[in-house]
Amino acid sequence: MKDKLLQSFEFFLGPHAMEDYILKSSTVGGDSRSSFHADELRHSALVAHRIYQQYARRIVFHEPTLFMKALGKVSFKDFIMSDDFDMVDAARFAGLFSESLGFGLLWFKDAVQEGLVASRPRASGAEANLGDRGELNQV
Repeated sequence: MKDKLLQSFEFFLGPHAMEDYILKSSTVGGDSRSSFHADELRHSALVAHRIYQQYARRIVFHEPTLFMKALGKVSFKDFIMSDDFDMVDAARFAGLFSESLGFGLLWFKDAVQEGLVASRPRASGAEANLGDRGELNQV
């Protein structure tokens, strides 16, 4: 049962499922309906994956039952495969996820912003400037 449950949440586990979905939806009978190149397709899939992953995180964070069951889990896969997560939780998550244009609009808006920021290409050296590492306090 957990394998089927995990399969239904594959969009949140990696960008490859999203890439396959976009590729299938952009082709009909082997003919491409759009002018997506492979790089553009991968980038679109990565952006969509990050947006939906951020939205899923917001759902888990704001829904009390899911939040309590997520404590101590290190990944979304770990969360789904845990003994605490059951079909009732999956239905609860799916109900909130389907409300992205209703109740969850604010969460989805924030998830889109975060997904776009996380997906933009970064120039080398654009990381946070921490100064000289030798001057940092050791904890």
